[in-house]
Formats: sequence, structure tokens, C-alpha cells
Amino acid sequence: MDRSGAPSTGDPLVGQTVDGRWHVLRQIGIGAIGAVYLAERAKLGRQVALKLLHPEYQANNEFVRRFAREARALSRLQHINCVSILDVGTHEDRPYIVMELVNGPSLTEEMGTPEMTPTRAVALIGQVLEGLGHAHGHGIIHRDLKPDNIIVTEVAGVGEVVKILDFGFAHISDARLSQSNAQLVPGTPSYMSPEQTKGEKTDHRTDLYSTGVMLYELCVGFKPFVAADVREMLQKQQFEQPIAPRQAAMGRRISEPLERAILRALAKERDERFADAAAFRAALDATPEGRESGHAVTGARRPLLPYALAIAAALLASIGFLIAMHGR
Repeated sequence: MDRSGAPSTGDPLVGQTVDGRWHVLRQIGIGAIGAVYLAERAKLGRQVALKLLHPEYQANNEFVRRFAREARALSRLQHINCVSILDVGTHEDRPYIVMELVNGPSLTEEMGTPEMTPTRAVALIGQVLEGLGHAHGHGIIHRDLKPDNIIVTEVAGVGEVVKILDFGFAHISDARLSQSNAQLVPGTPSYMSPEQTKGEKTDHRTDLYSTGVMLYELCVGFKPFVAADVREMLQKQQFEQPIAPRQAAMGRRISEPLERAILRALAKERDERFADAAAFRAALDATPEGRESGHAVTGARRPLLPYALAIAAALLASIGFLIAMHGR
């Protein structure tokens, strides 16, 4: 692909072997800070996703250091609901990260299907919260959670498992969003927390807000806020209250406890949200939907088993997400 998403033609990296061990097969995605390639481990043949920093960033020493620092932090994530980092390195002065490949639809593709009931939504989001809790425990905040970054896959011996993609890449960008550069972030503001849209310092509760937006959308069928443009969306995230899910659901049965949990996650003030991912998960477990699911989707509570996953075109679903970088 090129930056517009068109198929790649003549990519010079295709066919090369990166660092003598990762043979590049084809490009499968491209985003704000790098391109993602389907690659395989030389001799072993294991397929992976290789993310390579765009050339224009390699001269920015601070950005490269931050990229490497975040990659090392992400490599500590060892959880079935978080995509694993397998290797880091540099190819022709361009930093790269090697990640596991994930096969399956994104939450975006799952939305609107007959199977996406509030009960299943609670089960899936429960896994997202398990992965977030693990990451937050390691001091890692996602900052760009949205349905495109959540993949639903199948793992042998476990069943349906949620995988969170692109952990930390929004942190690498370290953006401070302002009204003046709002046009640079089409789409993503629908899932941003109020403090994020103001360019304020964020913490783990920013991820809980974004998760609340996804849960609202999965249960109701549309996002809590709809706007004509990005600036209007930012204003709504900061000041407007969402329509209560039970009122907005139009025929879908949503229990009062689930509605309360969703609205708490969407509180404008972070201190009014759940204290952490575990508290959010516990609230969902206590709802009728949570009890009905019986944790039918419980991959996050099972030991990490050996498995092979393939193709990750959704790894950079945030195509076009380019925001200003500022050192902190």
C-alpha cells in the first residue's frame, strides 16, 4: 500500500531479509509512524508482522529513542489478550518491531452482526479489560483504543480470544492534541477521552473511557457522539452527555446495571470513572449480561498456550492517524 491505502508496487523492502533473520514477503499496512510487513523467520518459516519506522523519522533522535524505549516496554507484555512483541532492532538506521500475527475480524467488522448482543459485547470487552489491566500494571497506556485495534481470533484449546493491537504506538507519538491540529486526526477523536482531546496529561483511565465508548457502540449499535467534523466531536467529548444506552438502544435489551457501568466509564471527569480495569471488569461481571455470558469468552483467564496466528492487515487500522509530536 501507499499512504492512501492503494496496493504497494515496487516496495524496495519486499524480498529483503531484515537483520539477517526476517524475510519480508509483502506490505500489509501503513500508518502514521511506520509501515507493517508480512515477514517470516529465516529458516524457521514462522510468519510475523514487522513494523518499520518511516524514513522521515529516523533522523529524529529523540523520536527514535522513544520508539526503542516503548518497544522494550511493550516486550514485557506477556498476556493472551495483548499482541506479543517478538523482536526489536534496526535495519539501515530504521528501527523496527516484530510482532505476532493475528487472524480474525476486528471489532469494527463484528459490529452490527446478529451475534453482537449486549451479552457477547460484555464478554469481549471483559477480555479487553483483562489485557488493559495487564498493560497498565506495567505502566503502559494504549491511548488509541478503538474497534479497529481489537481483533477477535480463535486459539486452539481456548476458543474465542480478543487481541489488543498497537499497544503504545500512540504513546510513542506522545501527542498533545489541540484545536489547531484537530484536522490531523480524522476518526480517532470518536474514542478519545475528554482530557485527551484537550491535550492534557493522560493516565490509565483514558483507556477505560475509550473502552466505554466501544462498549456503548457494541451494545447500542452506534457511537455515543455523532458529529459533522472533528472539531465538533472534540467539543462533544468534552462537554456533551451521551444518550443513555437503554434509551438509545432501539429494541436491544440492555440491563440497568450495564447501562450504569457504561455511563460511569464515560464520565467526563476521570475521577468519576472506574478506578482501574479490574473494577470495570468486576462491574460488568455483576450485570445480568455478565452472568448470562458465564465468561463464555474467557481466553484472558486461561494460561497462554502455544498457537499459530496468521495475517494482520488490521495492525495499522489507524491509517491517516497523524498527530503532532511534542517531547515531554
